[in-house]
Amino acid sequence: MKTTQRKDALRNIIRQKVSYLSVVVIALLGVGSFLSISYASDSLQRNSSEQYAKMHFRDVEIISTHLITSDDLTALQGLDGVSDVESVWQAGAELSADKGSEKFTFISIGERINTPLIREGRLPEKLTECAVERRLAELMDWHLGDTVEGYSMTDDTGQFFTLFEPLTITAIVEHPDHLCINLGETPYVLVLPSAFDHESLKDCAMKADLLMEGGTPGTRFSSQNKAVSAGMVSKIEALARERTPLRDDEVKKEAFAQIDEIEEGYKNSLKEKKDLLEELESDPSASSEDIEDTRGSISYFEEALSELGETRDKVDNMAPSRWVVLGDLGSPGFVQFLAAGQSLSNLRMTFALMFIVISAMVIYATVSKMVDEQRTLIGTVKALGFYKREILGKYLVYGVSGTLAGSVLGILLARFWLEGYALNGYGKYISVDITTPRFSWGITLIVLFIGILLSVLAVWSACSHLLNAPAVELMQPAVPKGKRGTDKNERHKLSLYSRLILRNVSSDWKRVIVTVISVAGCCALLVTGFTLKHGVAGCVSKQYNEIRDYDLEVECWSYAIPEVGEILTGAGLENAPLYKTTLITNVEETSIANLLCGDLKEINRMYHLNDWKTGEPILSCDDGILIQRRIAELYGLDVGSEFELSDGLSSQVTVRVGGIFENYIGLPAAMSPAYYEKVFGKPCEYNTIFVRLDGMDEDSFAALLGEADGVKSYGPGDQSDFRQSSTVIDSVVALLTVMSAILAGVVLMNLTNLFFLQKKREMTIMRINGYSVKQTVEYLLREIIVTTALGILIGIAAGSAMAYFILRSLEQSFMQFDRSISLSAWGIGFAITLLFAAIVNWLVLRKVKDLKLVDAAIQ
Repeated sequence: MKTTQRKDALRNIIRQKVSYLSVVVIALLGVGSFLSISYASDSLQRNSSEQYAKMHFRDVEIISTHLITSDDLTALQGLDGVSDVESVWQAGAELSADKGSEKFTFISIGERINTPLIREGRLPEKLTECAVERRLAELMDWHLGDTVEGYSMTDDTGQFFTLFEPLTITAIVEHPDHLCINLGETPYVLVLPSAFDHESLKDCAMKADLLMEGGTPGTRFSSQNKAVSAGMVSKIEALARERTPLRDDEVKKEAFAQIDEIEEGYKNSLKEKKDLLEELESDPSASSEDIEDTRGSISYFEEALSELGETRDKVDNMAPSRWVVLGDLGSPGFVQFLAAGQSLSNLRMTFALMFIVISAMVIYATVSKMVDEQRTLIGTVKALGFYKREILGKYLVYGVSGTLAGSVLGILLARFWLEGYALNGYGKYISVDITTPRFSWGITLIVLFIGILLSVLAVWSACSHLLNAPAVELMQPAVPKGKRGTDKNERHKLSLYSRLILRNVSSDWKRVIVTVISVAGCCALLVTGFTLKHGVAGCVSKQYNEIRDYDLEVECWSYAIPEVGEILTGAGLENAPLYKTTLITNVEETSIANLLCGDLKEINRMYHLNDWKTGEPILSCDDGILIQRRIAELYGLDVGSEFELSDGLSSQVTVRVGGIFENYIGLPAAMSPAYYEKVFGKPCEYNTIFVRLDGMDEDSFAALLGEADGVKSYGPGDQSDFRQSSTVIDSVVALLTVMSAILAGVVLMNLTNLFFLQKKREMTIMRINGYSVKQTVEYLLREIIVTTALGILIGIAAGSAMAYFILRSLEQSFMQFDRSISLSAWGIGFAITLLFAAIVNWLVLRKVKDLKLVDAAIQ
């Protein structure tokens, strides 16, 4: 670029400093918001991937309803793509805590897979030593050297746990299964594998963890890794179809051998008793008491043999064993990481992207105004022999330099502040440090390139019509566009101001469209931001004000449910008993569900299961399971659909969807006792009571429960950690909303200033011809009001649509946002845009009184 061109480019920047600064600020906001979310999303997934890699987090977990044999493990190890397989043993337990009891799980320490991260101390080396997860240690106020004692086993796996003496805590750890602490999963106490009775288990494993070959840090959440993991799951499921019949035959063979052995003993004993009875009956001296005892023994053995026959039939007709194969998506913690990254990514590709689009529109409007003012100058330099590229260059300097300066500032803002702001929110409910900022060169260079490209396109689009015009045409005054002549009838219908406004709009429609779109974009961002806040806050409000209608959950032994219920009812407290448990569901992917099983009428008094279409409560359903609306949407389920679920290490069954209810937070499902018994083959045993305190304080409630036997624990059970998840999204949205408000102010200031400068000569002539300041300002305001109002209306509609799209993209299986239209967001978006417009117009249009005669000569 020649020296004169460089000077002219610099002169343009100085003359249009307000517009130039607005380009810088808008580019800063656009790039900063987009990259901050990109950096945070990338950092969260890269940091968590590295943590998973350090802890050798399993790629696949296999649970069998009939245990996993050593031959099964060998077969798994032999699959193509498998690098390692390790056995896992576990048993559920509980012990006394401040409020009843605290559940936890004894689990074997992984030597090569799922290795714990040590926070304090060392891993156990003796049978009488253990490590505890930090969350459990803090809850129980445990420290190194303390003992875990007084515990009892809570499920069938407890029969294989051999340690019932105090266990000394040697380490406080984090386990890769529970890196997200907002899910309320049962914490672990880690022990040596030898703490389990391998002889009784016949050297079978309760679970198996598996690592795939070729896993690398940083790719854990990639679509490629997801595809490889899904392929491995398919291979294992195919292997399961081969292995499970063999295991069924083995289990039956072992069971029949035990039955045969017992049966033989019973038969021998029965024969002996029958022989004894014959002797006693033939002996006149035998007492009648001995005879009756012998007859009683004979009846006992005959009944026992009959029961053995029934047992043999049950074994022969037992349900075939199943392998539950869990990939990455079978880990609730992993799903939380994935959901957090996806939420940020969705915000980036929708909300933040609007900033960049508006930036391009402002550059176009600014350069368009500039080149229109300099049409004569452009014609002169073209006549002097300058090439188009040389003329275009100085305007590119204006647009590109402003965009580049703002982009660089935006990169710095994103890297050193905004990224950390977003990550810190997620760090509050993740047990390992994932808040280390990570700079991503790839996305940074892409955004920088796109920003510069958009500014180049905006400048070229603004200049092209003049650069292609002949020099002689450009050196002549611009011919106003519009209709020649005036319809007399039209003259009477419209005022002079109105006709002038229509003429201005028709002759400068590109500027008007850019103005309307820019105002609409700013208003849309504001409406989007406040609608998102409404949606996030609304899900919490609706869940805890409209759906959940109880205060506490009391967990009891099943035998204590009637007594506790009577005590609560006698104290005037509304309550509803039910069976509550966690199930593993398998639709398109494996996840968890919290089952509420009981009289649906009673459950509805405390937890409203309202049909999502009609809003009416679902009070009965004995032919299927009730699922929440979000799960139905996610997996394409409807009433009548079927899917599989399992209760963990036991049976896996197929269930039918009997109804779909509205729910916003958590993973609830519900069924009647009749349907539970139908699918699981056993009655459900109530273990929980939902209670409404009706004003009673917690101390009084604790004293009331002190009268009952068999109470394990009580608490709010309100999944408050899910609230924290929504709060993180809300804080990021709040930041983007503030940036949207700043953007709106900058854009409106720039557009109004451009409009003022464009009309400066016209307003000066009006003042010379006797128009007052008020009349001149009113002339400008009429068009400004029309374009602003139209932009606001379009912005409200566009913002609502965009917010709905973003909310749907942010939703996860455990969280559905409030999707209703937010009239308050409309009002706030309208008010802020209008307020900024009023302030900006006052600041700019007050210059009308300072117009000078010389301004009329400016071309």
